[in-house]
Amino acid sequence: SYKSFKAIHWAMTVAQAGFPVYVVSAEGGDFERRAAAWMLHHGIAEAPALFVAERRMDLNSREGVETIRQDCLRLGIRPALFVLDTFSKLSGGLDENDNSQVKSFIGRLDNGLKRPDAFDATVLLVAHTGHSDATRARGASALEADTDAAYIVTRDSGMGLVRISRERFKSSSELPPLVYKPTIIDLNRLDDDGLPVTSIVLERTDGLLAGGAKRPRG
Repeated sequence: SYKSFKAIHWAMTVAQAGFPVYVVSAEGGDFERRAAAWMLHHGIAEAPALFVAERRMDLNSREGVETIRQDCLRLGIRPALFVLDTFSKLSGGLDENDNSQVKSFIGRLDNGLKRPDAFDATVLLVAHTGHSDATRARGASALEADTDAAYIVTRDSGMGLVRISRERFKSSSELPPLVYKPTIIDLNRLDDDGLPVTSIVLERTDGLLAGGAKRPRG
C-alpha cells in the first residue's frame, strides 16, 4: 500500500527542514535508494539530517528502546521524529493481539522516546492493517487507543492511487483524506546487471478520488 514510502516522505520533509530524524527500517535494505529518489525528485542535493538503522530490533523491552536512546546520544542528536517500520518486525515476541502487551509496548516508546523528559519527539509507528478489516491496524485495539492519531494507507490498484485517511485524532477533529500518485524515479545509474536503478516517490493529487469514487481497499 506504499505506507513505507509515505513514512519516508514525512521523514525526509522533517529532516530537510533542519530537524533530526531517526529511522529504524526493518523492511529491507533499500532505504538509501528511496531517499535518493525523494531528493532527486525534490531537487535537493545535500543530504538532510537523517539517521537510519536498517535492521530488526526488539523494542518490546527497555533494552531495545535504550539502544536507540544511546545511539542518539552517541550521534549527538535530539530527534524531532522517530520512524519505526514496521511494528511486526520491531516488537520481538510480543503477541500483537494482546491488549496488555501492546499497551506496554506503546508505553515504552512513549516514556523512552516521545515524552518531554526523553526526546520530546513524535514517534511514527508503521503497522499493517487487518486481514479482513483494512480500516484499522491489525491486532489489539490498544495500538490505536493508546496512540495520538491513526492514518490508514490504502491502495487503489485500478486508479493507480494511494489514499491516506485521517479519521482519528486524540485532540482534534478528523481531516480530509490525502491522495497520492506513485511516480517512478530514475536514479541515473545502472545496477550490476546493467539495468537502470529506479525507485518511487508519492506525488500529491488531491481531488482525484472525489465525486463518489469507490473507496479503495487493502
